[in-house]
Amino acid sequence: MPRTCTTCPKTLGLKNKSGFCQSCNGRRTALMLHADPVMRERRREGVSRHFAVPGNGMRRTEQLRARIATMPQEEREARAAWGRKLQRDVLSRPDVIAKRNAPASRAKAAEKRVDRALAWCPPRLRGQYRDLIYRKHFSATEARAALEPEIPGTAAHTARVIANFTDVQRLRAEREQTQKEQAY
Repeated sequence: MPRTCTTCPKTLGLKNKSGFCQSCNGRRTALMLHADPVMRERRREGVSRHFAVPGNGMRRTEQLRARIATMPQEEREARAAWGRKLQRDVLSRPDVIAKRNAPASRAKAAEKRVDRALAWCPPRLRGQYRDLIYRKHFSATEARAALEPEIPGTAAHTARVIANFTDVQRLRAEREQTQKEQAY
């Protein structure tokens, strides 16, 4: 007797080892991957990496505009109705509004805004950046220029490391020279 899928009546092939047909196995795998926090984080990082590339966000916006322009009127109306229903049934509920306006949610949103605005600045240097801006009254470009030598991977950091290395070599040579002179 031929084997059938565990979740639907489809007949399985002789080499099938999972016990699921192709569509049910794909659905089951997708649900497992969505439930796994590590996989969700990896997917989120991939999307962030994609949209961090200059132009990808605008390209996606243009694709969506073109899709909406060619979308049938009935589909547009159905989507608008779904949005109104979502607003009416979910987004305007008191518990959702309270969660959205909770201090923890607001703090998290503020932190994300800072992360986006200061993506170039490592978190360990953001306090110094704020000091330069608010206490020393530097402009944003001046504060960034002052901190870039501290950020690994920037040209200013590389120049600083090379200058430090050169200074160390020079000091070592001077110290060795004075030691040789004192030894004679």
